[in-house]
Amino acid sequence: FFWRDEYGDLECGVLDWGSFDRAPFCLRFLGCLSGADPQIMMAHEEGIIRCFRDEYHRCGGPDLPLEELLLRYHLAYISFVYESCTWIERDIHKHMTPAELADMTGVLDERFQAAFRVRCRGMTIINAWTYYHMRGNHYKATFDKWAAGKGARFLTEFT
Repeated sequence: FFWRDEYGDLECGVLDWGSFDRAPFCLRFLGCLSGADPQIMMAHEEGIIRCFRDEYHRCGGPDLPLEELLLRYHLAYISFVYESCTWIERDIHKHMTPAELADMTGVLDERFQAAFRVRCRGMTIINAWTYYHMRGNHYKATFDKWAAGKGARFLTEFT
């Protein structure tokens, strides 16, 4: 959606009614960013999160520490990227059989493009895992540092 701010500048935003409830910001970021182009995320992830933080504060919210927002987003991303694989059976295969998927030439195949749920879920899985891989050891190192430090009190022997 678009609107004009107090200076008359045209601004844009995102409405995602699929998760219209209260939840941590970082989980909401996943809904908007997890399917984004991996190269765009490599170049702009921190800037996107910073922009949200700055605008949130400008509009009356507290001045949230950027490092904390990024940490929580990255910790949530770890579980999200693995959980997204469950969409294959829960959603994608309800709209397209494994044989039909295997017969496609790629993501630009017109059958893939025509199947909204298959395309949306499929591209999110592809992009999320590509980005996860592009970050190298980042997510493991982030979790290990958190688990050894301020996250230790939240872990159990079953974690």
